[in-house]
Amino acid sequence: MSKPGYADLEALFDAFDGTGDLDEPRARKRRRILGAASRRFLDQGYRKTTVEEVAGDAGVAKGTVYLYFPSKADLLIHAVAEEKRHYVLAMAPVLTAEMPAAERLRTWVRVGLGLAEQMPLTARLIRGDREILAVVHDLGDAWTGMVDTQIGVVAELLGDAAPHLRRHKAQLLERTRILLGLLFAAALTTDARLRGGLDPERWADGLSRLILDGILAKESSR
Repeated sequence: MSKPGYADLEALFDAFDGTGDLDEPRARKRRRILGAASRRFLDQGYRKTTVEEVAGDAGVAKGTVYLYFPSKADLLIHAVAEEKRHYVLAMAPVLTAEMPAAERLRTWVRVGLGLAEQMPLTARLIRGDREILAVVHDLGDAWTGMVDTQIGVVAELLGDAAPHLRRHKAQLLERTRILLGLLFAAALTTDARLRGGLDPERWADGLSRLILDGILAKESSR
């Protein structure tokens, strides 16, 4: 049975994909268009990318792109959502595994540190790419809902691992946001020299333990 929150994440990203079965020709064409758009956005930026270029790279007519995505902004938002979908699918075994809560959270952090490098558009967004941020800002409540759902899932993981935090909702939410911020910052550190000679897996494992030793701790009395 799914752990609390995972079904919410599935539903969230299903809302960005109206093609049904991912193996259907329509779904494969949609993914091809998104792949072409992602590469263009990464290579030359959002503003300079045209729908004509995306269509040519994907091997479809310009009108076909608009059948799937009403605007270039929709292309960008769905490309980012597609990255997040792959992230969630990769996390499924962690979020649904029957293991101690603290170990499940630690595994989620460790796996997440490795997966972040596979989300280049999301990384651009986190770094503050102005063109991408402007599009996300225009999305309004839909984007806020996506972020809030992800925060809720992480809060569930954290609350399971540290039950004392459930008695202090404000503290639980604060630590959830701190944990996500640390992961985003750490995951964007892709330079091997900054890992001090450690291979990525060992570095991610050690960093996850250092992070969670503090995140899960009880606050000392003041």
